[in-house]
Amino acid sequence: MNLSIEENIILITTTTDDVTDLDIIKKIAEKINLAKVKQIIILTHKNEISDKSKEIFKEFHHHDIDFDSEEALKRIFNTINTHFGKVDSTIHFTGSYDYNKDITTLSRIEWDKLVNNFIN
Repeated sequence: MNLSIEENIILITTTTDDVTDLDIIKKIAEKINLAKVKQIIILTHKNEISDKSKEIFKEFHHHDIDFDSEEALKRIFNTINTHFGKVDSTIHFTGSYDYNKDITTLSRIEWDKLVNNFIN
């Protein structure tokens, strides 16, 4: 069995809004690149740190899209398929959560964000 990812198309997605998570994802992408993959594509969710994500992933094929938009997702996957072919592997990073925070004290906005990141 060949477990090599050489010449594969790797898709990394994330819904995090934490720059520290983005830095970790960048390090993982750099390590994956050492395996001589054909292409790493990084998709980040449009949010308050979009400008920082563009800077962090400037060395990669990166798109900042609205993951809540079915049309945006269809467009990006059609673009990926047209330019690179099928995606061989996908890695999704949800981000982090403060497990010390009492879930019953979350505001509606915080609750919706939690549900969107970890459930939807």
